[in-house]
Amino acid sequence: MFPGMDLSKAPLHSQVNTMLKDMTESGDSFKRLALIYIMSTILAPTTSTRISNRCYPVLDHIANMHKYNFCKFVLDQLHENLSKKKLNKGCRLYLLFGYQRARARCACCSVWSHRVDKQLD
Repeated sequence: MFPGMDLSKAPLHSQVNTMLKDMTESGDSFKRLALIYIMSTILAPTTSTRISNRCYPVLDHIANMHKYNFCKFVLDQLHENLSKKKLNKGCRLYLLFGYQRARARCACCSVWSHRVDKQLD
């Protein structure tokens, strides 16, 4: 899956990103790389710059990817990390929504956001 790489450690996100950019054909190898990149950088990111080994099980049956429960995967990762008080790990979309909710509750932020929104209209 990672030709020409040292397989004793997981590849870097940047290496997988480059491999995806350089691919000229779609197919199972593209699906695997794209899925592992999305899972490791958006759905269940860690503080490491390497691809997480938590993402490998779904790659074994790439043809059945549509049956995989990604919501459960994300929730399991969130539960695992939040229960260990690791607040910087988890689905980036969830963290973004949490940030937006917190921002909406802050009076100074909502006033500022309202002013900016009015200017953009």
